Amino acid sequence: MTETNNISEQQQESKVISGVISNSISTELDELVEVREKILQKTRKIIQLSSKIINDIHNSKSEPEHVEELKKKVNEISEITAGHPRIAHAPYVDSALGEYCEALLFLAIINDEMIPSPGELSVDSVPYLLGMGDVVGELRRYILSYLKENNTETALLYFGKMEAVYNFLATFHYPKAVVDVRRKKDVARSLLEKTLGELVVARSNHDLSERMSEFGKDSLEVVSGIGGSDRTGEVRGQVQ
Repeated sequence: MTETNNISEQQQESKVISGVISNSISTELDELVEVREKILQKTRKIIQLSSKIINDIHNSKSEPEHVEELKKKVNEISEITAGHPRIAHAPYVDSALGEYCEALLFLAIINDEMIPSPGELSVDSVPYLLGMGDVVGELRRYILSYLKENNTETALLYFGKMEAVYNFLATFHYPKAVVDVRRKKDVARSLLEKTLGELVVARSNHDLSERMSEFGKDSLEVVSGIGGSDRTGEVRGQVQ
């Protein structure tokens, strides 16, 4: 019995980690889990509203209440994560805020407004650049809608804005670990080149159509002139 007590005493003396540390870590992580669940709900709503705003733009709709609700959700995330920087910069948060930036940047461009800064959108540079990269794809989609209507002039106007967004992105060179802007630039450049090719074809077809139309008018006038001359001759013959 004495030997058993000695072993127990030795175990207590060899204890190197306090139970207080374990309890403190558990408390902190439990709080992080709780905050994470709240943030995930907010991010899902942000993505949903951002998508709704973008679709409304493409469908020529305007619902300002969606924009206000979206901004409110972003502010709520900022408030919840204020004391939790690890969650504030989690990939799923940056992704949702990137969607938010994409929607409001795209909206500003379509409304012919100056693009808002990260500070004006209450975000940092990472989600801002991620959202900016995705705006190029939405502008391509917008341009194609005008090409379907044979409105090449308006399509060219938005291509200029599309090119300006790409040129802005092209000025940033950072490792993927900081911000994955390189992939965004590669995709944007590919979309820009593809859209330019489609614009050139559309413009060529438009010019050709105009020339054919003019040729048709000229031919009609010539035919009408010939027909008129023949008819005049017939009338003269009848009179004689």
